[in-house]
Amino acid sequence: AQEVGDLPFLYQPGMLSSAWGVGIRQLAAGLGVDVDEIRDSVGQEPAPEDFDVAVGTIKKGTVAAVRFLIEGLVGGKPVIVVEHI
Repeated sequence: AQEVGDLPFLYQPGMLSSAWGVGIRQLAAGLGVDVDEIRDSVGQEPAPEDFDVAVGTIKKGTVAAVRFLIEGLVGGKPVIVVEHI
């Protein structure tokens, strides 16, 4: 079970931008957009109670869901967003 706040290597700051940044820049180039910055964020949601899923039991308080974003920014605003839930 993974505790909320215990982030795997892929979710460490900057790792998602490194992994997905090339795709965002390629999409931006195809759209004729110059991306100033790429940023990422990760959110975790704890299980409100124990529940069973196909691979086992998710215990109350452990990570039940993860959401992450990788954003291509122009002028400080996100114009290309990759979101995984």
